Amino acid sequence: MRSRWLPLALALLPLGCDRSTDEVAPAPSAAPASVAPAWAGCDDWVEDACMLLERGAAARLRLWVDVPPSTVLTVRVDGNATVPSTTLADGGTLARIEVPAGAREVSVTGAGVEGTLAIEWQPSDAAVAGALASLAEGRVDEGCRGLRQLAPSVGVFQRVQARIQEVFTCDAALGPEHAVGRLREAAELAAQAGLDKLFVHVATALLFTCVERTGDRACATQWSARLDHAWRPELDLRARYSRGLWAMKRGELSTAVQLFESSARWAERFGMTADYDAASEQRSALLAELGRVEATRAASQRLYASARERSDACARAQGINNAAWPLQTLVETSLIDDPPIEWWLEELDLYERGDCDDPRSRLLARINLASALLEGGDLEGAIAWLERIRSDDLPAASTGLLPEIDYLALNLAMASNRWELAPVPLLLEREGAGEARLRWRTAVQRALLLERFELDAAALDAWRRAEAILDAEVSSLGLAQGRETLISARFTSARGLVDALLRSGRVDEALCRIRLARGRALRAADRRAGGERPSELAQSDAFAQIRSELDLEAAADWEYSADEQRRRRARRDERRREALNLLEQAGAPGSHTYDDCSLLRPRAPDELLLALLPARDETLAIVHGPAGARAWHATEIPEHEADAMTWGAALVDGLGDDLADVERLRVLPVGAAWTVPLHAARTHGAPLVDRVAVAYGLDLPRRSVAAPSARAMVVADPSEDLPQARAEQQLVVEALRAAAWQVQLLQGSAAGRTEVLAGMGEVELFHYAGHGAHRGDDGWDGALLLDRGSTIEAADVLALPRVPRFVVLAGCETGAVRSALVDGGMSLGRAFLLAGADAVLVGDRKLGDEDSAAFARALYDGSAAPGAFDATAAVRRAYQRRQASDAAPDAWAGFRLLVR
Repeated sequence: MRSRWLPLALALLPLGCDRSTDEVAPAPSAAPASVAPAWAGCDDWVEDACMLLERGAAARLRLWVDVPPSTVLTVRVDGNATVPSTTLADGGTLARIEVPAGAREVSVTGAGVEGTLAIEWQPSDAAVAGALASLAEGRVDEGCRGLRQLAPSVGVFQRVQARIQEVFTCDAALGPEHAVGRLREAAELAAQAGLDKLFVHVATALLFTCVERTGDRACATQWSARLDHAWRPELDLRARYSRGLWAMKRGELSTAVQLFESSARWAERFGMTADYDAASEQRSALLAELGRVEATRAASQRLYASARERSDACARAQGINNAAWPLQTLVETSLIDDPPIEWWLEELDLYERGDCDDPRSRLLARINLASALLEGGDLEGAIAWLERIRSDDLPAASTGLLPEIDYLALNLAMASNRWELAPVPLLLEREGAGEARLRWRTAVQRALLLERFELDAAALDAWRRAEAILDAEVSSLGLAQGRETLISARFTSARGLVDALLRSGRVDEALCRIRLARGRALRAADRRAGGERPSELAQSDAFAQIRSELDLEAAADWEYSADEQRRRRARRDERRREALNLLEQAGAPGSHTYDDCSLLRPRAPDELLLALLPARDETLAIVHGPAGARAWHATEIPEHEADAMTWGAALVDGLGDDLADVERLRVLPVGAAWTVPLHAARTHGAPLVDRVAVAYGLDLPRRSVAAPSARAMVVADPSEDLPQARAEQQLVVEALRAAAWQVQLLQGSAAGRTEVLAGMGEVELFHYAGHGAHRGDDGWDGALLLDRGSTIEAADVLALPRVPRFVVLAGCETGAVRSALVDGGMSLGRAFLLAGADAVLVGDRKLGDEDSAAFARALYDGSAAPGAFDATAAVRRAYQRRQASDAAPDAWAGFRLLVR
């Protein structure tokens, strides 16, 4: 469990000068730019002037400018040149500037850089400074007495500053309602005085109090809305952090991720380490919730390293906790196997030795360590810590942790069969509260417990509840924000529900639940299911425009120096994230959900459905055909493809009469089952495709069918390095034209991004022969590679108003999957289906240039006329022809047909 969060307004309220450590500046050199700096470090702002309190010493300001560190920056204070310390920050330059007391202006110029900052000084009241110093040194009574005796002449800034310290230190015993009232007064006072920075500090403190202490959602919503403003970057990063916390509390994970990322990015730019760590801790926890394994590991390692550098023992312990918690989340959802036990021990040692006197945090660390030991298989060690937790006097502040202790105890009881460890009464309904993951895991634990006591009907209800919680959680996520990985991390409930249904003899419903669970992420991204509004199309157009601009800019990178290239890439990454946000809004997450299979593509009369659901030691198979549905348990799917092909052959051998009265087999794989090339299997000595046509379904909803056209587009060798692709395009064009298709050919440098995207909206069939790339944890960064480094990514396809009905992507990894993900993740092929295509032929691995040309020849030889074209039948004939030519399975098994 994470440490509680503190409002940055309180934890980081400026009580003195910035004491960040300077870094050595790199050797400067000129670089072209035309930008203005962003400033940080002012105590506040008076209109457009930087307000600084007179403290009898120099102040330190910071600026970040979007130019590489090689840029020469000339800084002057009141016209006198000064040498700043500069360092690289997020591809730009962070400069720290010493400003003598009484200075009136700071200016910065460089190659296209120009900015001026006016400074106004205000007197610092000695009594306020003394009172705050007393509080900082632990003399609370003395400090509070000083704050309550302020002279009427004290300025608004220091008066509000004192009010915050009063509320959280001097008046803490008066309760949260008192704090809310006093903070409201302070916030309005700051707003009336035009002190934006101070207002943001107070508003974030108010948001914290409303969320964590009073539970007043209306209050939290009000102050979150007041923080949603175009502040200066230094203020905005803290406002976004607090709004992100509230979004996370509401379950709006996509919004929270975006807010934390933006907050961390600006904190990094300004060298604000504490703010960066705070936003990064929350982002890391969210990444873990979303199942982003590699990103979570990297973030946790960085947070751990930062925590180890903290001098204060309590801050170090909390930092270690918040670095370890995301990894623990991944362990609990079976995405990784190594719980961070050493980190938990290191944190706990700080409490047990007395270096940090925080009883609640010590209890939290003990709970986390016991949970990690349980996940790591040390059952006795976990039980020993539970007994220690229960034997010690629980701290007064432990009330909110009692459900965590009960959850741990029940897990230990089920794992060890020592039911005396379980909370009493054992079967009491414990409804999870707070974050969706906590409510989901509570429902799962209850289902497992009820099954242990053979209360099957109640267990079935608990499994349904867990799945409903997950449905709601997935609907809050936008495109490319981790739907696939989150669902995979929570698949326990789907598997539990399916098993419970099978035990009760409901095979048809079990198949339905598999289909709903495996297609959950893709359906949530399916814009075409409910039609589109003009506003959505406008957002899609804006996304497409930004993506085109980014590709054009990338093509010019070679003209710039290495550090300028790094800066340009950083800015493109930032703009790409912003563009994806536009597409997420157009995608209307959560608008299309299904609680039954009625809207999914039904089984055709001549079709057999085959669902494959891998488990730890076996594979559940369910078939549904003209004779009804049946289920059985097969062996575990092997890792290596050759063994998987043998496994697939054994599986289809067992289908027997199921294949007798059908012409088509639609395979519905889950997870590792996507790695089995069933279309290449042989049954009873003959190729499976001689008996049935094979396609792989995604379980997307049915859609209306437009009138067919006779137009096709062929894109060949856009990178001009695939000789066989030229031969491929020639035979494809000739075959299609012979079948009365009107064919547009784009090859080599003529196949630009703009031309290809524009043409795809006008054709019925699209054939791509070139390079493909599968990138990223979940495939959202996969791309078709075009001329001069430009690309077409999955998101680009989703932004199109129309796509071809039939698509052939004869490129490497255009349909590659990750077996760790329930639905296999995103790919170019899946994006076309989501955008409205009926069928897409993809390459799910590296493909040879000659193999691709040979398969294209087999696919289009004797191609049907436009109105009669059947992609499933055409691909079946291609499989048969390649087998008849004695081509090795490796030469053609990598081509798969995906259907809705």
